[in-house]
Amino acid sequence: MILCLAFSSNIFSQYATKADSLKALLSPQLNDSNKVVLLGKLSDWFYEQEDYLNAIHYQLQKTQIFKKNVNEAYHATANEKLALMYYHIGNYELSAKHYLEALKYFEKIEDERMVAQISGNLANVYTRIDNYKNAINYLNKAKEILEKEQFFNSRTIAGLYTNVGLAYTGLMQLDSALLYYNKALALINETENPLYFASILNNMGEVYFEQKEYEKALTDYEKSFSLFSD
Repeated sequence: MILCLAFSSNIFSQYATKADSLKALLSPQLNDSNKVVLLGKLSDWFYEQEDYLNAIHYQLQKTQIFKKNVNEAYHATANEKLALMYYHIGNYELSAKHYLEALKYFEKIEDERMVAQISGNLANVYTRIDNYKNAINYLNKAKEILEKEQFFNSRTIAGLYTNVGLAYTGLMQLDSALLYYNKALALINETENPLYFASILNNMGEVYFEQKEYEKALTDYEKSFSLFSD
């Protein structure tokens, strides 16, 4: 127990020293450019430590300095970062707000990869607050892009299909949920990704249970359990 406490104390000391050394460099005499760099480093540092409140605090300070900056790309990137930080602390309202602001810019410049990424993240936010209709809308926006040949990645698409299945399950549109779970399974190699395969089977088991298809539910639950246990 003593060794464990000493180890934790040492980690905390390193954590505080790193943060304090960056804070010490901040001064009223710094020009805005250098201050923005330091605030960004502080925000990134706290984010890496999963201290999201401090990460947000320094990101907002950085954003405040750049309010007079008309660089839309900077503001879009800042909004995306803030959206993710707010997501981590469970403030889904502000997370959605910042994602939507970022999305406007990337749609404007027709950056399809970023539109798909942010749309997928927005869908996750809406799923968290049980707004499944909005979740499906943004998942479909991401799907239209990611199914294109130049963006296609089987694991990414399988994850997307799984999330669509979850959203349809939330709406109790169970046949649609099964359709997308099966589409996801078709893209996953059971041998290479057994846990991923098992999680989808478990989701399908829940759908079959809701449909009172108990034999099918049991089959998927048992297969899922077997894969998780191996």
